[in-house]
Amino acid sequence: MPNRRQHVILHDVLDRLSAFSEGIVVVGGDLNIPLDPRCDTSTGRSGIPHNILRRVNTTLTEHRLTDCWRALHTSTRDFTHYSSAHNSYARLDYLFLPFDSLHLLRSASIGTATWSDHCPVSMTIQSPLLSPKERVWRLNETLFNSPDTLPAVHSLLQNYFLDNVTPGMPSTTVWEAHKAAVRGFFVSTGSRLKKESAAQAIELITQIGALERRHKLLLEEDSYKTLLSLRAKLHTLHNLQAQKTFTRVKRIYYESGNKCGRLLARALRKQRTQLYIHKMR
Repeated sequence: MPNRRQHVILHDVLDRLSAFSEGIVVVGGDLNIPLDPRCDTSTGRSGIPHNILRRVNTTLTEHRLTDCWRALHTSTRDFTHYSSAHNSYARLDYLFLPFDSLHLLRSASIGTATWSDHCPVSMTIQSPLLSPKERVWRLNETLFNSPDTLPAVHSLLQNYFLDNVTPGMPSTTVWEAHKAAVRGFFVSTGSRLKKESAAQAIELITQIGALERRHKLLLEEDSYKTLLSLRAKLHTLHNLQAQKTFTRVKRIYYESGNKCGRLLARALRKQRTQLYIHKMR
């Protein structure tokens, strides 16, 4: 939402949304406004005019939208944004569910600010439509970025063939079995590195969360500098994960580039929508 006329924009967006929405509607984003300054700001007050606050809350009530985090944390004070200019915290980011869908809400939480100056807000809702899919294993190419991987694979293959190439053992059996051995090595190595990365991320997020809570209470300059340093380390870790995702997406586009599959169907659907002639003069 913009910094001004939030009530007008929100009313217009929700009116347009109600004209075509179906099923469970989830509304979320940065409203740039604390719905209840007494609970949603560290100072207990806001510079937003009272009539704008009232009209925003009235619009949400008219559309039967409920603040998910506040519904589960009725008396808790927590914030999603820190303003260094005003040296104050505020809860500006929200997730809303329709009142008649609130029974599906399982949890709602405010995370730690990592990529931006706003904390992420997440929630869990129950859906009967979710069905788990079988996972097909694929080699994680980023494992080769580690300098220890190639020597370990070389040693594994040497020991494997020394132990299994024996008189009377068919060469086809040895060859097929070595694929399973190599695959098991990559699975275990990838699992170990994933656990180490997850543990490091959890440790950083825990430290960031503790420093955020301390800074919310005391507003110390030293804790804020340490907080920025920990966020930079977490950014580096997330960049490595983003690189893995980017490599996986490149592989998907390469494999599906000349095939009639789901990727092509989605591209054609978008193109068909753009070329649709909805009226003629």
